[in-house]
Amino acid sequence: MIDTEMIEKRLNIELTTTDSEFLSKLQRKHPNLNQRELRICLLIKLNYNTRDIARSVGISTRGMESIRYRMHKKIGLTKHQSLKGYLTDLATLIN
Repeated sequence: MIDTEMIEKRLNIELTTTDSEFLSKLQRKHPNLNQRELRICLLIKLNYNTRDIARSVGISTRGMESIRYRMHKKIGLTKHQSLKGYLTDLATLIN
């Protein structure tokens, strides 16, 4: 299960109930995503840019781009679907 306390500490942000629900929904829909990928998905949904996400995770911007590419494939999006758009849509869907 998602360790929201760890995520809050690593990101230096306080997760709202909506954020926690989003992470739970994302984990249920895509159980193959690891903790780091879940954190990155939350940051993408919260409109953080690739450079800021890379800094918070402790990797290079290019490394972050590679992770986003792999997550895009893991989630099963087509070439023309946006990861951010998908995550935003998922956040607005009712359970």
